This record gives sequence, C-alpha cells and structure tokens, in this order.
Amino acid sequence: MEELEILNLFNHFLVSPVQLHRTEQQKSNSYIFRNRNLLWNTAVLSSLTLVSATSALLLVLHDFAQLLTTVMGVITMILYGIRLVVVVPLICWTLLNGRTLVDISNRALAIERQFGSDRIVLINVWLLTQTQICIALVMLLFNIVVQLYYILSFEGYQKAVNIVVVFGFFVLETFISLHRGYVQFWPAFLSHRYAKLISRAAYKHNHSLQTVMALGSDLESFKRKCSSIFGLMQLLHLLNIFVTCSVEAYIVFHVVDMGLGIHYVPMNLVAALTYGASFLIYTYAHNLVNVKEAELKDALKSMQYTNLKRQSRDQKDFYDLVNLKLMMESPKITACGLFEINLQIFYNVFAAIITYIVILFQFRGFEKSP
Repeated sequence: MEELEILNLFNHFLVSPVQLHRTEQQKSNSYIFRNRNLLWNTAVLSSLTLVSATSALLLVLHDFAQLLTTVMGVITMILYGIRLVVVVPLICWTLLNGRTLVDISNRALAIERQFGSDRIVLINVWLLTQTQICIALVMLLFNIVVQLYYILSFEGYQKAVNIVVVFGFFVLETFISLHRGYVQFWPAFLSHRYAKLISRAAYKHNHSLQTVMALGSDLESFKRKCSSIFGLMQLLHLLNIFVTCSVEAYIVFHVVDMGLGIHYVPMNLVAALTYGASFLIYTYAHNLVNVKEAELKDALKSMQYTNLKRQSRDQKDFYDLVNLKLMMESPKITACGLFEINLQIFYNVFAAIITYIVILFQFRGFEKSP
C-alpha cells in the first residue's frame, strides 16, 4: 500500500490528478484513490504554457529572418517548439482522462489487496521511478543555477522576455520529465506484482495454481488497460526524447568542432546525458515487465509437473487449458499500437539520433557555402 503513495507525490507536482485517501470503516482503515486538484493543475500549467509560448513567439518574430539563416537558429526553434507540441497534449490528456486515471489507480489498489502482505527479496523496481523524479528535479536546479550565472554575468541575458522564456520552459521541461516518470510507474508496478506472483508459484503447490492463474489474468488485463490509456503519451515522450537528445548533442558537437570547450555548453551537455540516461531507465522498466512475465510462465509450467501420479483427470484437463493459455501471446505495452516499448526501442532511437546529428552537420556544410 505504501508503494502506491508515490502517486500522491505526482499529484503535488501537478502531473497526476489522483490522490490516495484513507477512509475510516468501522475499526479498520481502507484506502481509495480520488480525483484531486485536476482543474487547479490544469489552470496552473495552461497559464504557464500560455505565458511561455507568448514570450517565445515574441522573441522568434523579432529575429525570425536571422534564425532561419543558421542551423543553430532553426534547431533552437525546433527545441522550444517540441516542448509546446508535447506539453499541450499532456495537459489536455490529463484533463480529459481524469476519471480514467482514478479508475486505473483504484484497480492497482485492488490488485495490491489481492496480494496481501506477500514479501519477497527483489531488486527495488521503485528505485527506477524515484530516479526519474530525482533526475527531473536535479536537472531543473542545475539549469536554474547556470542560467542565473549567465543573467548576472552577461547583459544580453537580462531582458525580461528572455528570463520568462528560459525559466518558463525549464518548468515545462521538468513537468514533461516528471510525467515520463509517472508513465513509467505503471510498468514498475506490474513487474513488481509479477515478481510476487513468481514467488507464490515457486513456494506453493498445485492447489495454488488456480489462484496464481487468476492473479496473472488480472495483471494481463491491467497491462492491456495501461497500454490503451498511456499509448499516446508514450509516443509524445519518445518524440520529445528523440528531438531533445538530437538537438542538445548537436550543439555540444558543434561547439567542440569550432574549437571551444564543452564548458561553454554545460546545460546542453547535461541535458543530452540526463535525457539519455532517463530514456534508458524508461525502456528498461518496460522491458522488465516482459522479463518477469516470461519468468512467471516458466514457473507455471514447472508447477504442472509436480505430483504427476496424484493428479486427477480434472486436474490434467485443467493443466491442458493452462498450457493453451500460456502459448497465447500476452498483451504488450505499445505506443498507440505502433511499436512495443522495450530496450530495443532505446537502441533504435539512439541510432536515429546519430543519423539526425549527421544530417544536421550536412546542413551546416550548406550554411557555410556561398
């Protein structure tokens, strides 16, 4: 139960519209997820997005012709534009799916009650979600400190519009990163429950097979629901990671190619590295679900071959049905059904980022041409 309380933290960060409440029923305590701060979170984020977008538009219109003449100018517009392309659908999605998110949170709560007080020794998958939160907050603090240094040291950074754009987009970037951690929380929840189910299958005998199968079916249904709800968000987060890593890495390589040190672009270097690390953790958390599910299937198969001589005809028929179910393909967590989210996506996106950087350097070559 305590593990689900991390959703309250996402609610405080304006990411999730649900909060875990304790209700008193006779002498026992029970919990339920309820909608909280949905409209307030939407209003705050919408206001911040509107102010940041308006300020950025004023800056772009002021130097639009000059920005179009260089690759750096174009990719800067792309970098700020992708933030708005991602954050606006995230805000609308949360507003439209408030009740659905409450429902899926209560489903997770019901699954947690079914497992009761099962305790297992396992790598703390919750550390993955906590790491994502820490990365987002540390990145925000680092960017603010570096930007304050620039503002105090250089006159060009002291314009009010520049300050609003920079700090506004820092907050929006942090919101997107925290939302990615929120989406990642659900595969972490699933993999942990699969691990608990594997523990049950390993330490109990034939009479528990039906219970294990029932819980496994509940997890499959929950997994299918997560894939349906978060599919569009998966796509947006992958788009944001691809563009951000490509642009930030290009800026670092561009500065080094000009003969300058990477200390001239500390925010860009840190952004490229942290986004890459965050994406690796993100895909690993999703891949871990498939690993644990495969281990569960192996454990279920081994349960069928215990006490073969004592199995009745009905038990053997039941095991045949179990075998048929195990041979069926399990639902996958996908980005709108286009592709599965796993470690292979990390390698594919990494290769695409390298290709995109090479293309940007080719355009830089045209930029130097008379």
